[in-house]
Amino acid sequence: MTEDDNDDTEQIHLVDEDVDNKHYNIDTIDTSNKEDLEYLLEALSDNSNNEDEQEQENPQNENRDITNQTETESSNNDNNDINKKNDKKNKREDADDDEAVDSNSKPAKKQKTVTLFQDAEEWIKKGHALMKEGKHDDAYPIFIKVAETCTTFRNEGIELHQAAKYDDAIEMFQKALDITLKCSAEPDGRIANFHMDIGLSLVELEKYDQAMQKYREALAIHLEVDGKKHIDVAGVYNNMGLLLQKQRRYEEAKIRYRQALDIQRETLGTDHPHVARSYSNLGDLHAEQGNDKESQKMHQKALPIYEQTGDTIMTGVTKRRIMDVREK
Repeated sequence: MTEDDNDDTEQIHLVDEDVDNKHYNIDTIDTSNKEDLEYLLEALSDNSNNEDEQEQENPQNENRDITNQTETESSNNDNNDINKKNDKKNKREDADDDEAVDSNSKPAKKQKTVTLFQDAEEWIKKGHALMKEGKHDDAYPIFIKVAETCTTFRNEGIELHQAAKYDDAIEMFQKALDITLKCSAEPDGRIANFHMDIGLSLVELEKYDQAMQKYREALAIHLEVDGKKHIDVAGVYNNMGLLLQKQRRYEEAKIRYRQALDIQRETLGTDHPHVARSYSNLGDLHAEQGNDKESQKMHQKALPIYEQTGDTIMTGVTKRRIMDVREK
């Protein structure tokens, strides 16, 4: 597919809103020794190599996988809103049932989590002490265990999120974040991802202001570490757009979707599936606003990309969207 780079849709520009590019002043173990800090980060990074390889294959922000939610599933009429609320209610009721079943084992699980977190803190102290003594070979396996613990907490958080146990999921994500911050006070992509994880669970709890704050923290890190044109920055903008659309803050959502789209077109090319998803998001947003002409235009831009990439589900969805507009 070829597309004129001079996109005829409206171009919207915005100075980023009060993005706080701060370092995280957490009570961390002394990492003033640059050599020690680099060694520690290398140990932690080794544990996430497989995740990094998967992210390269799917450069859209990885946190979207937590919700198993298609980006174009935003509602374009009140009936869809009602259906979504009913689905969420049913999902939470199922989670409550599960909670009743394992209520007896919950204290044991809680204690195990606390113990594991305390162990990780002790491992960090021990590893740092060994590195100060120059015993790097002894320290390295300890930091690998710390990295594995972070992965364990995050994986448990994802499972809890998918089971609609959002408060418990946030607790797991927060522990993964806290451990990582104790290892390094420097901004890091994994820290940004944990903020996004927490934000997505907060959205499901309808704590939208807190969720947006977590998104802003993730954005600040990605901007500092990766730069303005990185695909992870686009991923955060996309999630911001989805959240703003939930709040019916349509003009702000449109700005974030367009920011994500501009980065995606520049970094991934004009015929990438993520570009199509951003067009679809804009199409759904315009439909919610009652702007049928713009909605159809966005979906028509998305359709050839879905067809070319063999995405039969989104091809069908997009054709239905276009047909719905024509029948009005």
